[in-house]
Amino acid sequence: MTESARIASLETQVRTLKRMLFGVFGVVFAGAVLGATSLQTVPDVIQAKKFEVVNNEGKVLVELSNLKGGGVDNGMIVTRNSSGGELVYLAASSAGGMVLTENGKGKTLVEISASTGGGKITTQNGKGGELVILTQTAEGVGAVATKNGKGVSLVNIGADMKGAGTVTTGNGKGGKLLHLGSTGDGNGVIALENGTGGRLLTLGSNEQGGFVQTENGTGGTTVLITSTDEGGLVQTENGKGGALVKL
Repeated sequence: MTESARIASLETQVRTLKRMLFGVFGVVFAGAVLGATSLQTVPDVIQAKKFEVVNNEGKVLVELSNLKGGGVDNGMIVTRNSSGGELVYLAASSAGGMVLTENGKGKTLVEISASTGGGKITTQNGKGGELVILTQTAEGVGAVATKNGKGVSLVNIGADMKGAGTVTTGNGKGGKLLHLGSTGDGNGVIALENGTGGRLLTLGSNEQGGFVQTENGTGGTTVLITSTDEGGLVQTENGKGGALVKL
């Protein structure tokens, strides 16, 4: 083979190798493009032990995590302001779900919770004092209580042991002022008190009819208007059990 023939053969081999290399590079580039495209697809499920949403300063505003309680893990969501104060707290426990709204300063404003007996809603004054409570009695009847923020009841709406409705108002110092309920035989009754436990007025009914009774605040009757088998009765007393006038 002449020298020129050898040179021509080498040039042909070089051109063939170039084509092969370009082909290999093309396959690699196509694979890389396809791989990047497949990585950009939206996944069906994203899993982690904790998620956080932060602002531009890196402060956590929303947190999704878990809370251990009752020997199990329970879901928890917390929202915060940029100062780190909690605003909304959603969690679960063995008794059920719970929602808290706070003022960002560590004080609760509204609490919605569950227990083995049922649900409960409580509003507070932002200082730890309760204002309104919606819950249930031991007998499973709904109940509403309003308080003065210092632990003292103002109004209670509930039911007695027989399931009849009751309303009681207080003077903000622990004393009763008004009670609406029922007598032992199931008749309605309204009672007014002096705030220190003394009865002043009772309006009710019995088997014979309605009655009105005024008292002196120490247990003594002063006026009694009632119904008897013979008809109406009006009686004044001295507050010590002695009758003064009887009509």
